[in-house]
Amino acid sequence: MTTEKKYISEADGVHEDWYLEAKTMTKDGLLPFIERLMTHYSHDMNTVCHAMVASALGALSVANQYPEGQISTEQAQMVMTTFIRKWLNLDGPARLQLWNSALLKSNRDQFLGIPESIRKHLEELAGEYLKQDLVGVDAEQIEYMKEIAAGTSPYGLTILKDEA
Repeated sequence: MTTEKKYISEADGVHEDWYLEAKTMTKDGLLPFIERLMTHYSHDMNTVCHAMVASALGALSVANQYPEGQISTEQAQMVMTTFIRKWLNLDGPARLQLWNSALLKSNRDQFLGIPESIRKHLEELAGEYLKQDLVGVDAEQIEYMKEIAAGTSPYGLTILKDEA
């Protein structure tokens, strides 16, 4: 007997409850939760993403219930950044910025500067890029890469001292 899937869109708001449920997920409830999210609904392009995120959060909640879990906020940040890097196959420096942080004057450098080590990394990366076959690459883009390879800060960003 097949059950007809219920079509949902992000506007329905169903996904908001998934996140609440994921936070209190149990080991026994995890697979049925994922199964329900992925098979009981006909998703639009956004709700399927919410279903996957809620599934991942449910798994993280279960892992955090183990004695080796109980991670701190700082460890949770590492989980988040590592997850993003692994899921998207990101290599090299990256930064996630919360725009609300711009409201604090003390966070000015986060928005206007880059650490010296990142500038050096970009300099090396631009140099490697320029060694490639650049047929068809816009001349302005090539000039910009040459400037970075020569040590110019991207977009005129302030160079910040690396934190020890």
